[in-house]
Amino acid sequence: MQHRPWNTTRRLIGPLIEPLYALVVARRNRAFDRGQGVGRASVPVISIGNMTTGGTGKTPLVMLTCRLLAEMGRHPAIAMRGYKADGAGRSDEAEEYRRLLPGVPVLVGADRLQQVELYQAGLRGDERDAMDCVVLDDGFAHRRLHRDLDVVLLHAGVDLTTERLLPTGDLREPLSGLARAGLVVLTHAEPEVLTAVDAGTHWTCRLPAGLPRPRVMVRHVWAGLTDSHGAAGDAGLLAAVPTFAACAIGRPEAFIAEAGRRCKLVGSMVLDDHDAFAPATAAKLAERVASSGAKALLVTEKDWSKLSRLAPGALPCEVYRPVLQLEVVRGGEVLRQTIAGAVAGAAGSNMK
Repeated sequence: MQHRPWNTTRRLIGPLIEPLYALVVARRNRAFDRGQGVGRASVPVISIGNMTTGGTGKTPLVMLTCRLLAEMGRHPAIAMRGYKADGAGRSDEAEEYRRLLPGVPVLVGADRLQQVELYQAGLRGDERDAMDCVVLDDGFAHRRLHRDLDVVLLHAGVDLTTERLLPTGDLREPLSGLARAGLVVLTHAEPEVLTAVDAGTHWTCRLPAGLPRPRVMVRHVWAGLTDSHGAAGDAGLLAAVPTFAACAIGRPEAFIAEAGRRCKLVGSMVLDDHDAFAPATAAKLAERVASSGAKALLVTEKDWSKLSRLAPGALPCEVYRPVLQLEVVRGGEVLRQTIAGAVAGAAGSNMK
């Protein structure tokens, strides 16, 4: 479990609350298993999610899924809660999708089914093909919307066989819930992870009997850098440039470590996941960047969704963010066929 400012409090009160949390989750899941409170959209739904509160690299897989669906001739929309969204439905992740997947509708709201239905109701007759399937962002625990495929991501570096339930640990539900997954994807599958999987020593090899194992393995690759004007550059552009790195993501360690490998890192600032970069925070960031002597600021694509709204000159140097590509190192055809089978099967059921 990654260190967070509230971990001390969690260790103290978590064990007292954890049994109650487990009881509530179990009761809730039993109701959903019976179909209670579950609505069905008129189009196929594919959920991309995980079992923990920390980041697993979900956003790039949502985008890859949309691209695969487009290659199949489908017209996906993304439905998401939009954590900390403003009144206009803007959240850091929603803005990232809109920027990187132009033409893909992004539907934001706590009630995903309602958002899908509202969007469909607003389409004219000649626009009905504008959305013929839905990719549900972070949907594994959001069971109020029926899904035709649950894709669950496991972070290669986070051993869920020893993780505790919220609020003591980061598990949203007991590990047994993984049985609902139609496909398990192992993220951050670097070469050493593949070696451990093949040797039977990786933690996923210790998953209890009856639970699905990862059939697809992916890793995140920095394919380049983009500056604040949208200009693309090589991933090694900042190798000799004094660079300050800042992020507000679920698991910042990999981003900071890669920044250290790719750039001449002179400082870093890590904020809570989804931090809004309020004016006071942005001013503090600008001060730290300036005092570090940095000539470039490196942030994630998600963080740029908020920093791009700052007034010109609010930050003392050029801002870059890495262009992340999801490299499927194993199981690419399994991923494609599973997605194709889910939407085809669901479409056939809806026609009956």
